[in-house]
Amino acid sequence: MTPDTPVRVRFAPSPTGYWHPGNARTALFTWLFARHTGGTFVLRIEDTDQARNTPEAIENLLESMRWLGMDWDEGPEVGGDYGPYFQSERLDIYRQAMDQLLAEGKAYYCFATPEELEQMREEQRSRGISAPKYDGRYRDYPIEEARKRIEAGERHVVRFRTELDQDVVVDDIVRGEVSFKSKDLDDFVIVKGDGFPVYNFACVIDDTAMAMTHVIRAEEHLSNTPRQILLYRAMGYELPRFCHVPVVLNTQRKKLSKRDPGVQSILSYRGEGILPEAVMNYLALLGWSPGSEQEFFTRSQLIEAFTLERVSPSPSVFDVRKLESVGSEHLKVTDTDSLIELALPFFVELELCADPPTGEELAAIKAAVDLLKTRAWNLRNLAESAIYLLRGEYPMDPKGVNKRLLKHDETPAALEAIADALAQVEDWGLEPIEEAFRTASESGGFHTGNAIHATRMAVTGSPKGPGLFECLEAVGRDRVVERMRKVAGQVRTGELAGD
Repeated sequence: MTPDTPVRVRFAPSPTGYWHPGNARTALFTWLFARHTGGTFVLRIEDTDQARNTPEAIENLLESMRWLGMDWDEGPEVGGDYGPYFQSERLDIYRQAMDQLLAEGKAYYCFATPEELEQMREEQRSRGISAPKYDGRYRDYPIEEARKRIEAGERHVVRFRTELDQDVVVDDIVRGEVSFKSKDLDDFVIVKGDGFPVYNFACVIDDTAMAMTHVIRAEEHLSNTPRQILLYRAMGYELPRFCHVPVVLNTQRKKLSKRDPGVQSILSYRGEGILPEAVMNYLALLGWSPGSEQEFFTRSQLIEAFTLERVSPSPSVFDVRKLESVGSEHLKVTDTDSLIELALPFFVELELCADPPTGEELAAIKAAVDLLKTRAWNLRNLAESAIYLLRGEYPMDPKGVNKRLLKHDETPAALEAIADALAQVEDWGLEPIEEAFRTASESGGFHTGNAIHATRMAVTGSPKGPGLFECLEAVGRDRVVERMRKVAGQVRTGELAGD
């Protein structure tokens, strides 16, 4: 491989569950590197774990990648010159490589049973060996005898013959040189008893056969790399460049788990209405820095800025609140018409409009989106925030009721006086609304801050939101007056319950 060799990289997941942010971040770094360099991005499915792999997991993966916009140049549904791209369809290729190693004496058959292996480990532990290894008992077993036992149906595995005096150096793009001693490795299994290759063996064969120039994967695979380098050497293959990206942690700084709060499948974020550009933007910042303070990136900006040299070796922390913050920034810059198209399913789900919406409903939704999009963090939140604008009945936040409506004795009188003043406003716009509001509040001797907060709660049901007068303008005069008078009465009679 020379500096001019076109980049070829792969993402090679094992489809054993839904695609969560930790998996997606590694795939994203690989995809961004391919797109930044004008290289080829290959998707290969490592489905040799027959007990755990499922068709549903494969479809979840493909759909997640499509939603994020991480297209692949070769792989499932696309094809390519280096297929097949499912490892379960490449067994003949692995078998040929296995036969080559066996013929050259670089691998051998092993018949040690699980019980024997456990006894072996226990004996080593009893001698104070903290990391027990296979003891090589079948290393020199005659191959003719081994084949007789295999023909008789005896279960077996194939092990690689590890030479004990080799230094193995991983030249890693992120971590620099990491050294290992082959004597610390045992004669590891390359083909299991069911005839399927193990990860270390299959990926070396495939990465070579598919002409991978770089192998980008999670840090947890760094300990596998010396075994793979030994296999590369034994097979006479050229090494790719290795890049092990940092682990992703949860907010307690433990390895990210599917059980952590906020950690969902990538498609669940779609279901919540987080824009795919926002998810991609946030995932890119987990372990990579552009070398500046910039945190907001479009897809094209990420492709232009991304380099492996700026990937940090330090762990990164996944925080769903930060994801929501990035989601909010992307909503702000998305034009209203596009947001309406994306958010309509959420408005329909909340029964805020028909499916499809009428012209009048669409106009009301457009006004709501214009008002609310700078404060929402996803499309679902955008639709939920619009309930008070599009529906007569709307929820009242209990904590807001307690703090903004029940705390001060003057609140009912203030709401009624301001409602009376607003009812007289003929030119319903921001300036007339504010003038009438402030005049009524001051002439009645009401505390202006309390009047503002109480009015917001009465009209919107929430203690937060856009500017009060913008809200009042959007709701409309008649509904504002009606809501303020109704809530004032409910406060007087004790109908409203706080938190």
